Amino acid sequence: KPISQPPDAVVASGLGPVSNHVLQNAIADAIAPLCEQIRGEVRNLHLDLIRQGFVYQEQIKALRQECGETRALRLEIDQLRRENEQLRRYVPFFELPSQNARSEHGRNA
Repeated sequence: KPISQPPDAVVASGLGPVSNHVLQNAIADAIAPLCEQIRGEVRNLHLDLIRQGFVYQEQIKALRQECGETRALRLEIDQLRRENEQLRRYVPFFELPSQNARSEHGRNA
């Protein structure tokens, strides 16, 4: 028949009864540096995530600005095309120099 022990005592190998409180404190003291290291790593990870968020915000801001510039350029190109079309309608006999060179070259051949 095993000998019953009080619930708050644990028998350590050859050291006799050791209270749960002492054992818990010993374990807590042993893992405290590891816990601090983990807390520090989690804190650094959190700071890195915040920094990345700021970097992403700046990148998105730059992309939006580029898109706005691209949009403005496209609008300007469309406006210039309309103007060119209007000029072609008003001056149908106008030929570009490159077209003249091609037509002259065709006549000489």
